[in-house]
Amino acid sequence: MSSDKNIPSSSSTSSIPYRTCSITNEDEFVVIGNERHYKGDIEKEKHCPPPQLYGNAGAVALIATSFNGLIAGFYLAGAMDVTILNAAVGLMFFYGGLVQFLCGIWEMVKGNTFGATVFISFGCWWIQLGSTFVPAFGIRAAYGDDVEMFDNAMGLMILGWGMFAFMMFICTLKANFTLSLAILTLDITLLLTSAGFLCGADPRIFRAAGIVSIINCFIGWYEAFGAIATSTNAYFEYPTYPIPVVQGQKRLEGDGRCAEY
Repeated sequence: MSSDKNIPSSSSTSSIPYRTCSITNEDEFVVIGNERHYKGDIEKEKHCPPPQLYGNAGAVALIATSFNGLIAGFYLAGAMDVTILNAAVGLMFFYGGLVQFLCGIWEMVKGNTFGATVFISFGCWWIQLGSTFVPAFGIRAAYGDDVEMFDNAMGLMILGWGMFAFMMFICTLKANFTLSLAILTLDITLLLTSAGFLCGADPRIFRAAGIVSIINCFIGWYEAFGAIATSTNAYFEYPTYPIPVVQGQKRLEGDGRCAEY
């Protein structure tokens, strides 16, 4: 056994440059390259994890929902005297709806439960809102001439979305200020829009909701571009501002940006 004193064990070679190692004989040792290792110290199959080659779906989803929020904000605020949202129905269905929904599915595949929940849910929100303006769905026609009932129904529905957004806001308190503010201003937009409908389609409340929605858009875009801009494609990177964590608590891994949260 003295001839085996210089045989390296797996403890001294923790990183082995091979993808698989198969034991093909019943000897005590396994030969890998020019080295012999104890059979009991290595696994029969050792796989190197493949590199992650997929991109950041969270940035796409944030840009999509913020873009829809910008256009809806213009309309709610009465910009250029436009008060009918039908021109944005296609944007709601495809960019804010379908694209964001698919981004949420991809975040679920990556194991990002928060991102998947937010993006899938608000993708459905934009599809739902867009369908309200399509006569084929019969949503508005179902209320006939009862405008008050329609306004109350819309207000209560949007109120539910506002409650959901507040729940998601609570889950950003260990992330960074821009992500947290993006969810918070979205929540305020929904609550103000709900109040506008419940108060008889009050244009003053709608205008306030539109202004907050525009602010929400630029915060969301800042967060998204912060995830897109890197040292390889931009001359500067957008700074992130982590929220201070209460003593004794743990922060999430990474910098808390949208796609990694």
